Amino acid sequence: MKTIKKNIKYACSAQYFGLDKFTVSLLFSTPVLLFLLILNLTFGFNKQSLSLILIILMINGVLFINKKNKINFLWNLKFSKFIKNNKLGDFQTIDGKQIFKNSATIYYFLDSDSYLHIQIYTKGNHYTKKAQNLDAELMSLVKKELTNKLIFAEYTEYIFYLSNNKRYSMSEELLHLNSNRDELSFNHSVNWNLYKEPHLLVVGGTGSGKTFFLQELILKAYKKK
Repeated sequence: MKTIKKNIKYACSAQYFGLDKFTVSLLFSTPVLLFLLILNLTFGFNKQSLSLILIILMINGVLFINKKNKINFLWNLKFSKFIKNNKLGDFQTIDGKQIFKNSATIYYFLDSDSYLHIQIYTKGNHYTKKAQNLDAELMSLVKKELTNKLIFAEYTEYIFYLSNNKRYSMSEELLHLNSNRDELSFNHSVNWNLYKEPHLLVVGGTGSGKTFFLQELILKAYKKK
């Protein structure tokens, strides 16, 4: 996931690989620019060709500054294949090739807290319900457990936590960081005030550390009397 930069939104569908206007312009203008440069180097520079080169560069510069969706070629290929494999679109087979008439659009981004957000837009097509039940398929794709799923009117959002899960450290030094007698420190960022929120629910899978956590909690409460 290192190739996905934080707070940058990418787009992909089965019909295109997240190509924004800048990329399309660059794909078409690059051969033209090369052709013009070769002509100028061969026959000499003139004002008309130089003006055309400058105009093309200026257009690409404006599109680059204003572009919204970035390109992540590797993940766009994966999501494009994912859309096709899970039939999130309308397609027909012509001469043995699958041609998509339209498909779902996947937007994905990594936030500042290392959560990967995958948003699937279906525009109310017949595969909308399927897009709302892709938990196992997406977990297999990103190789992470699903943290949360949100179903909205326009899209379904799947959220994955990419960092390795670490147990809370309730070390002895945390007792001294918080002088408030009514609070217990779980770690350097989480405190529990026993009087403001007197109820605690501890849940987790087998081997996740519930017993160890409760033992540490009781010891900390005892040391704070």
